[in-house]
Amino acid sequence: MSREDLMRWLESPNRDETGSAAAFALLVINLRRSDRAAALMDRPSAQASYAAAARRLTEALRPQDRFARLGTEDVVLVLPQITEVAVVMLAVNRLFRSFEVPIDSGNETVRMRPCVGCALYFPHEAVDIEALLSAADTACVLARSTESGFTMAASRGKEDAEGMLADLQDALQANELEVWFQPQLDVASGACRAAEALMRWHNTRLDRMIAPMLVVEMAENNGMMTALTTFVLNATLRQLGELRRAGIDVRIAVNISASLLRDADLPELVARALAIWSIPADRLTIEVTESAIMLDVERSLQVMHELKRLGVRLSIDDFGTGYSSLAYLRRMPLDELKIDAVFVQHMLGNKGDAQIVRSVIDLAHNFDLKAVAEGAEDPATFEMLASLGCDVIQGYHFARPMPSVQVPAWWATLVP
Repeated sequence: MSREDLMRWLESPNRDETGSAAAFALLVINLRRSDRAAALMDRPSAQASYAAAARRLTEALRPQDRFARLGTEDVVLVLPQITEVAVVMLAVNRLFRSFEVPIDSGNETVRMRPCVGCALYFPHEAVDIEALLSAADTACVLARSTESGFTMAASRGKEDAEGMLADLQDALQANELEVWFQPQLDVASGACRAAEALMRWHNTRLDRMIAPMLVVEMAENNGMMTALTTFVLNATLRQLGELRRAGIDVRIAVNISASLLRDADLPELVARALAIWSIPADRLTIEVTESAIMLDVERSLQVMHELKRLGVRLSIDDFGTGYSSLAYLRRMPLDELKIDAVFVQHMLGNKGDAQIVRSVIDLAHNFDLKAVAEGAEDPATFEMLASLGCDVIQGYHFARPMPSVQVPAWWATLVP
């Protein structure tokens, strides 16, 4: 669909099956192409990449969804008859997954990493398409600085979002969120020596699980990130203490958001939680993303050094997706590099991804760091990672995420 056709479609009354005016979601998508120079020059390879991207969008979307190209890297997408933020999130997650595999544009492989901004329209609102598009575009710009890559624009009509935000506030106060653990395998010893803490939330009002990315997004956008991180950190360390008393001594990794990484109070928050639950500092690994560090390098490095002085371990999560240089990497007090799952999951069938995985493993070892890979979902990927010298492997092939109460039974199945 052309941009002009899409705008005309937006400006006409949108109807549902009953003929009533219908709500819809307007998304602006920035594809962040690895062939940016070719795209700006509109070279044939870039045109082929866009054609392939358009095909992937078509395959990922419903028949009634509409999209049009806005520029060299931007797409505007309309999802008709959308009334809940959760439905938008499902569509966005599907979109993200559709671009995990690189695009072969002939002589080169192009990787596209979408950033998505969304604005919602509800029938009772006086629609202003220009204002709606501007709101989605602004949200897209903000999404580039988030770990999730998605931002929802403020809207008077987000009843569902407001209701879910109230639910999240209540859930935090009532300690209703859960922390699950996904074990990691130490390749050299064949033992489980670590696990990653993963947040889970079953919204009782809606009676469904809420995507962790949406929870983090709501917390980031509404000043709740410190409260959410405090809950996750304390719940993780409390459960770790219970496992230690059961004779299970593992390190636990906890993800820290971009906003908290720049907060000078983060080391004190971590130190207090370690003291409350009597957990040795070296049993905790703090994971931060490469992109989060690059938002404010100097402040991030200062906070990371303070955390290191506490004795905790530090890891860069999703390594390979950001833009840090070796000079910055040398200054970071790290213990490990964690390879992004998007490279690991496609390394068997994509030579470029396999080369990236191999390079990150070698880079980690050259800096005397452990190389950790997530996303090993099958035996062949697991074996290839081991053959490349990866130190720690995480994925469904070894263990799926599980509530901490299930860890002892799973642990008992391990071969000594």
